[in-house]
Amino acid sequence: MTARLYYARNSMVFLKSQELCVSDAVRDIILTIKCDYREDFMITSYLIVLFVSMLPIIELRGAIPVAQGLHIPPLQAYIICIIGNMIPVPFIFLFARKVLEWGKDKPVIGNAFQWCLNKGEKGGQALQEKAKNGLYVALLLFVGIPLPGTGAWTGMLAASFLNMDFKKSTAAVLGGVLLAGVIVSGVLGGIGGVISVFNSPAFIGM
Repeated sequence: MTARLYYARNSMVFLKSQELCVSDAVRDIILTIKCDYREDFMITSYLIVLFVSMLPIIELRGAIPVAQGLHIPPLQAYIICIIGNMIPVPFIFLFARKVLEWGKDKPVIGNAFQWCLNKGEKGGQALQEKAKNGLYVALLLFVGIPLPGTGAWTGMLAASFLNMDFKKSTAAVLGGVLLAGVIVSGVLGGIGGVISVFNSPAFIGM
């Protein structure tokens, strides 16, 4: 009888140890899957934000809220949006005006291309009007203050219309993009702070 009890006890201990090993292995597999999913999700999120920040009109000022919605840390979002916003800049200066002038009389695309040309010309006129402290400072502020109709696309297109220096224009646009990122991030941070206060248990309980 004693031998049977000893055997039964040892069997139970063995089974429990096996169950623990299996549960540990399953847990490790689940954690690995979760980590891989998070890494894939973050990479996809980074690529989405990078692409959005490259788009005309939307640019960095629209990409930063997207990054916030995807829960990308603010500093990482800021850097990714700046990179994305600056990628098209050299191509805009060197090729955009030529392509737009080529396509303005073409069917289907003509109206859109003419609209872009008009926008570039108006941007150039606005820069000249604001160029009291220098044309490149005006370009930096034009890009950096996030208002409708401004941004890196319009600013660089305007610089090409005014035949400004490529390197100086790129530096001014970069400064403007950095400034716009700080302003948009600051505004969103302020709004987020206000929302968090209103959603806090202390405020709800009042």
